[in-house]
Amino acid sequence: MRVIAVDVLPVATEVWQGLGVAWCGDLSKLDQLLAESDYVSLHTPLTPETKHLINKDTLSKMKPTAYLVNIARGGIVDETALIEALQTGRLRGAGLDVFEVEPPDPSNPLLHMDNVI
Repeated sequence: MRVIAVDVLPVATEVWQGLGVAWCGDLSKLDQLLAESDYVSLHTPLTPETKHLINKDTLSKMKPTAYLVNIARGGIVDETALIEALQTGRLRGAGLDVFEVEPPDPSNPLLHMDNVI
């Protein structure tokens, strides 16, 4: 598997290379990462800068065959935009360990979609 990453903190190239990461950039490379990735896994704290980092615009840059995995914080992903992307086939699927509202409302569509785990 080819692993690529973006990080909000500066990390020495040698560190990423030692971990087998093909390339790592700052957030200015997020669009490139989204366009190239089959799986996007989120591992970032929720801050004012990362709230809804994944939104309608960024989801539109992902491959329609891609999967989004959020094991970080629910507020990083705009759930309304994610639901739309999943319902329209703009995104193949999602794996969610967190939601914008915890615990999620039982009527949340994400809990009832076949392409969401």
